Amino acid sequence: MSAARPAGLMEEDPARLPSHLHKIEICLFFLKGHCIHPIEKCCGAHYRLPYSWEVLEGNQWTLLESSEEIEEDYCNPQKTCSTVDVEALCFDTMTRGLQKVRRLSSASSVLQPTFLLTTEWLWYWEEEDGNWNQYDSPTNSSTELEQKFLNNPQEVVEFTAGSQTYTLSLK
Repeated sequence: MSAARPAGLMEEDPARLPSHLHKIEICLFFLKGHCIHPIEKCCGAHYRLPYSWEVLEGNQWTLLESSEEIEEDYCNPQKTCSTVDVEALCFDTMTRGLQKVRRLSSASSVLQPTFLLTTEWLWYWEEEDGNWNQYDSPTNSSTELEQKFLNNPQEVVEFTAGSQTYTLSLK
C-alpha cells in the first residue's frame, strides 16, 4: 500500500480503507478481532463485516459507503440490482454505470464450517412464475452445490426432480 491515503481515511478505521487489488477475501482473523499482520502484509482485506462492496476508481478498489444496504439487496434473489446509491449497481454485470464493482466476502462456510463469520452461500432456482426457491434436496442442497462450485466452478450438474431432468451450469 502506498504511504498516501485518500482524504478522510484513518489508519485506526480499517473498515474504511481501500483494499489492495489482489485481495479477494475478508480476513477471518481480523473479523475475530486478532489478525497479527499489519493491513498491508495480510493476505485478506481488513473489514469489520464479513462482506464489503467496492468500486474500481482508477486502479484502486474503494469501499462503497452503502455496502450494508447493497448487501441486503444482494441477498434477495429477486433483485438483480441495487438502487441505494444515485447510480444502480447491477449484480449480473458487477458494474455501477461504467465502473467495475466487486464483492469481497469471508471464506465459504463449506471451507470453514466451525467459524461463525464465514459466508454461507445459498443457491436458488427460479420458477416459471418468477418465484425463487432454495435448492434443498440432499443431493442438490446449497451446501452440496457450493462444494461442487468450489471444486470446479465450470461444472455442469444434471439432476432429476419429479419426472423432469435438469442441467445446472455452476458458471
